[in-house]
Formats: sequence, structure tokens, C-alpha cells
Amino acid sequence: MSDPGLAVFLTRLYREMPWRDSGLCRRSNDRSRWFVVGEDEEVEWHNETINGRQAHILAVDKYCSECPVQYDCAMWALRHEEPTGVWGMTIRDMLWLQRFGGGELIIEYAKSLDEPIQDVVRHTRRCVNRSQVEAEEAADLRDGVTSPT
Repeated sequence: MSDPGLAVFLTRLYREMPWRDSGLCRRSNDRSRWFVVGEDEEVEWHNETINGRQAHILAVDKYCSECPVQYDCAMWALRHEEPTGVWGMTIRDMLWLQRFGGGELIIEYAKSLDEPIQDVVRHTRRCVNRSQVEAEEAADLRDGVTSPT
């Protein structure tokens, strides 16, 4: 027996995300649940166990920077206050955009430049709060994560 509320939700979701199936991540053969995990959850990435933060950074580097729908993806996540996962950028950057305000303008700016959204957001974050970004990058290095930017 199916849940009619779930069917309505999924129908609405697909209508709101017509760009979704054009994403590089959706066409990948190695898709896994790492797109929707929290930063501290453990996940498998190519037969290796890593934390969600590492998986997000690797996914952004592998898929998002070249994805034709990265701006739509990021805008959808920003407007819906998505709390986890990869949406054209790492969840760390998405949460910063949600708190910072003006996130839609930053996404539109990246699109107008035809630059990867994560590069523009990371640059903006450095301009606003360099010490926080540097501390995050130091933590990533300590944990063996190479940042894509």
C-alpha cells in the first residue's frame, strides 16, 4: 500500500526540480548515498570509508564544478534551506550562504561569470571571514582532505 502524501510530495519535488536529471551526479555510475549525508557520518567512497565532509568535498570536486545545472541546484537548496548534502557546493558553504544572506545574488553572480559556484562562494567567504575559512581548511588538511579550491 502506498502513501498518497508521499506520492504528492514526490510529484511536487520533481516538478520543482526539472533540472535534476541533467546533473552530472545523477548520470554517474558511482552514485551513492554520500550526497545526502551529514558531515560526521561515515560513508563509502570507492571502497574507502571516509566522513561525510570528505565525501562532500570530493563530490563537489568531481561533479559540481563542471555540472551544467550547478546554479539551479544551489539555488533550489538555498531557497529550501537544505540542511545536508551536496548542492553545487559543500554543505558547509551552503549553510554559510543561508546564514550570510544575499546567497541568491552570489549564485546569480557565479552564473553570470560562468564560474563554478563553489569557487565564487569560497572566494566570497574568504573576503567576509578569512580566519574561519582558513581554520576550516586547516581542519580539512589535518583530516587528510584536499579542498577543491
